This record gives sequence, structure tokens and C-alpha cells, in this order.
Amino acid sequence: MSPRKKKAIVGGCAALLGISVFARQWLWYGFYCARYSHQAQRTMEAPPILTNAQAELMAQVRKAGLAKDQTKLPLVRQALADSHPQVAMTAMLAAARIGDAGSIERIDIIARNHFGEPISDFADVALARIRTEQAVGAASSSDRLSKKITHFLNRIRLSEAKVNGAVRAYAQSRHTGAWRRGHAPFEVYALRAIAEFCAEAVRHGVPVKAGGNAPQNGSSFCFDLDHVAPMKIHLATLPSAQRIEWLIDCISQQKVEPPMQYYWIRALADDGPSAVGPVVERLKQFKSSRQGCTPVGVTGLFRALECISDDSATSVIWDFVGDHDRIIEAMAQQSLQRVSGGFRFTPWTVDY
Repeated sequence: MSPRKKKAIVGGCAALLGISVFARQWLWYGFYCARYSHQAQRTMEAPPILTNAQAELMAQVRKAGLAKDQTKLPLVRQALADSHPQVAMTAMLAAARIGDAGSIERIDIIARNHFGEPISDFADVALARIRTEQAVGAASSSDRLSKKITHFLNRIRLSEAKVNGAVRAYAQSRHTGAWRRGHAPFEVYALRAIAEFCAEAVRHGVPVKAGGNAPQNGSSFCFDLDHVAPMKIHLATLPSAQRIEWLIDCISQQKVEPPMQYYWIRALADDGPSAVGPVVERLKQFKSSRQGCTPVGVTGLFRALECISDDSATSVIWDFVGDHDRIIEAMAQQSLQRVSGGFRFTPWTVDY
């Protein structure tokens, strides 16, 4: 065989191998392309600092959404008109959870006015959720969960494969540090909405695995590749006291502040005043024995108390003023300033 033919055969084999690798990557990892071609180039300006009134409004709106409290819809719609993106996103999520058809027009305006920005992605997911809640209602059985997921995917014009492909790519890029945007991709917002549907089903007694299939619907979403979605399902499986203890353990045992810290704080604050006693107890235990918490964990628990905004917790923070650990002492001073100024700490985790 002539050298030219050998070279041609080797080149052809290399090309085929390259094509097969590309196809495998595309099908398995689902190379993530921005939903809008210009999205990667557009950057959002840092939002202004929340006012005390905005932070309090966010807390009340979030509470209304979690409780699906329709009597608070005027407050939710008021928050939708707020110029601060965090307030508006919190209101969109609350409207989506309640299934408020009256919020659709305003959310649609937000989606169109901010086309190509992360808030537009969030708005589109919220619109699909509202319409899904209107059409299907609660995921009170395996069958209704399946219908809810299918209806939502149709509304948002995604398939299970597209969601999983984007989630795999997102997980990979976060692992390598390649993901530079502050917000998750559109498909990951969709995955987290589906995780909430599964959590709702769990609360109705339907068995769902956080890292596996939604029951009896032929679906296999990659919940375990996201850092937020599985927590939504896991927390739904725990009674209140166990949920609080689990979250306190997560917050208090970290040696460095992980990306999940604010999600844990947000989830702990959702339990409200019932979480204050266990948090105070953990801080007192650390103060007396210097065990049960790390310095990063102590500051995380301070933030959780600020987020709950319960005046009865200030005395335990005072105990750490003058602490020999300079970081803890500085954070105690900062927490007391916020509490005395009537400021409620608000994590940036508006997508939770």
C-alpha cells in the first residue's frame, strides 16, 4: 500500500473518531449553548443594595409563595412592580408557586423587557409554572406528578434530554471553573422547578428519589448533578425538627464558605421562629466548648438569625462580641449593627 493511501486511511479514521467523540459529547454532555446568542456577552450591572423595606417585602412575599397563600396576592403583585431584580424575581417565584394567573401579564412584560438576561430566563420559567399550576394543580399522586412535569416541559418547550444535557454541561463547567455567569442556565431553573414538583409529591406521600427517577413517569432527571435541586426533594422528606437540625449541621460544619451556604441559610430561615431555639443552642454549645461549629459555621448561623429577624436571638450574638477569634468577633459586631438597624439579611438565592 502506498504511503499516500496509508495517510488517507489514517486521516479518515481520525476524522471518524473525532466525529464519534463529538457525537458522544453532544448526546451525553449536551454542550451548553447560551439560550440567546448574545447572552454570554451581556453582563448585568450589580443590583443596588436592598432597602430595609425591600428586604422585608421579599421575606413576606416568599412566605406567601411557600404557603400558596392567595390572600397575599396583592402583595405579590406589588413586589412584581418593584425595580429591584431580586424583589421582582422573588415575586415571580411566589406567583409561580401560587399559580397566579393575574401575574402573567406583568411577568410577560419583564421577560420581554429584559430579553437575553438571566431575569428573562427566570420569568419564562415562572410563566410556564403558573400555567402548569392552573392546568394540573398539586402533584398529589404519581400520575398527577407525571402530568405536571409533562405539561411544564411542553409549556417551556424543553425535553428531558435537553434539560439533562444542559445540567450535565453546567455541572462540568462549574467543576472546571468555566462557568462565569452569576446565574444558572435556563434549563437548570427548569430542573429546579421540576424538583419542586417532586418535593410537592413527596409531601403528598409519593416516593421520589432526589438523585433518580420521578415515579412511574419514565423520567430520569439529573437532579444529583445540580447543587440545589436534590436539596429541595430531600428536605421535603424530613419532619420540621429533623430538617432544622440537618440544615444547622450543614451550615455549622463548613471550614470554607461553599456556594450552598446561602441556600442552607435561606431554607433554615423558611422554618421561621421555630428554628431560632436550635440555632441559639448550637451557638451556645460552641461558645462554651468551642465544638460543634467552625468559625465559618458560626458566621453562617449569625446570618440565619438575621434572615429570620427574631429579636430574641440578639443576646446570643452579644455573647460573641469580644471573642478571641477576630473573624467571629467582627461578624458578631456586623450582625448586631444589622439587627439594631432593623435590617433583615436577605440571601441572593432568589432561585430557591
